[in-house]
Amino acid sequence: MSFDVRVESTLKNKNYSQKVNTELRLLLTNSAVRVEGEAKLLAPVRTGRLRSEIFRRVEIFHANVIAPTAYSGYVEFGTMKQRAQPFMRTGLDYSLGDIRRFGRNYLLRVLSG
Repeated sequence: MSFDVRVESTLKNKNYSQKVNTELRLLLTNSAVRVEGEAKLLAPVRTGRLRSEIFRRVEIFHANVIAPTAYSGYVEFGTMKQRAQPFMRTGLDYSLGDIRRFGRNYLLRVLSG
């Protein structure tokens, strides 16, 4: 189970584009760190494996927060016999305010030159 964010850029000016890329990577990293932290706090703990395996991957225009444990989807969405315990979606929901703030700061830094 993972969340995927992609951003595309069509900038032509290389200097401006480099600044945008640097700032965008910072934005994606900060956002992914925030979601990862919330998901880890919210993940139910029985053995600690689910929580310990949550990680983030940040590339140039792309960030993922991933819970690779085979049963993470069953925990997140529930089954017929087990109630859902959403930790990834809730972690993202709890992080949205900060992600919006990171985005505003990103735009201000990029547009200010």
